[in-house]
Amino acid sequence: LVALGRGASATLRYALGGGVSLGAAALVAWQAHGASADVVMACWTLGNTVACVVGVIQLRKLIGYRPRPSLRSTRGRPLLAVGIPYQLLTLTERAPGLVLPLLLAHTVAPEIAAYWYPAWMMAWAAYSAPMLMGIVQFSEGVRDPHRLVATTWASLRWSLAIGGLAAVVLVLLAHPLLSLLGERYADASADALRWLAAGLVPYAVLQAYNAVCRALGRYTEPIVVGVTLGVALCASALLEAEAGPGAMALAWLVVLSIGAVAAGLRLIAVLRRVTKESR
Repeated sequence: LVALGRGASATLRYALGGGVSLGAAALVAWQAHGASADVVMACWTLGNTVACVVGVIQLRKLIGYRPRPSLRSTRGRPLLAVGIPYQLLTLTERAPGLVLPLLLAHTVAPEIAAYWYPAWMMAWAAYSAPMLMGIVQFSEGVRDPHRLVATTWASLRWSLAIGGLAAVVLVLLAHPLLSLLGERYADASADALRWLAAGLVPYAVLQAYNAVCRALGRYTEPIVVGVTLGVALCASALLEAEAGPGAMALAWLVVLSIGAVAAGLRLIAVLRRVTKESR
């Protein structure tokens, strides 16, 4: 849908899926006065299934798409050649935030992981703006390669504007937001949320760099950068875990910023080369 210029259609799809998940969970809570984790996950799965069905309907209306399962390798190989590197690059962006709570719970203490995770998930609300703008940047860069440079800077500006607004809200309201989970969460994780929200700027630079690499079909370099940065992020946070979530988040921000500076310099060099080649 992004490639077709109909990215806004995702709003309807995800709104319906989220509404079904929340509605099913609310119904279970009302009828059973509580539920096991398996039942809650079933509600979440139901919402995702609805989102997938709506997506198929939308694609059918737009391009006449119908699912046609096939075992022909001639069709699958070109898709895998693009899809696997793309997915690996995406994993380098997402994996550190997903893996770190598990590492904390198993190597430090479950309590530290519990304090870290809400701060990270609230910060991710701001990080989602650069992530989504990066998808659009990649799509537009593929559709119109001659405007890749202009699209990149425009995408970066919008990422900082939209994501920055969310980050400011998180910085100002860190304690009240976390207090919704309990005062202990607010006292332990408010500083962590503020530091993580400040990471919106370097994260936006990394997303712009990755989007340009995707558009140019250059996957090896950003994957190596992403894996290296991901390992450094998790290691630095684990080293500071004993000092609390605030110290972890500060270490995360420092490492992320160093990685963004390196990626930003590389991004400028790549865009300059693209400009020369277009001339």
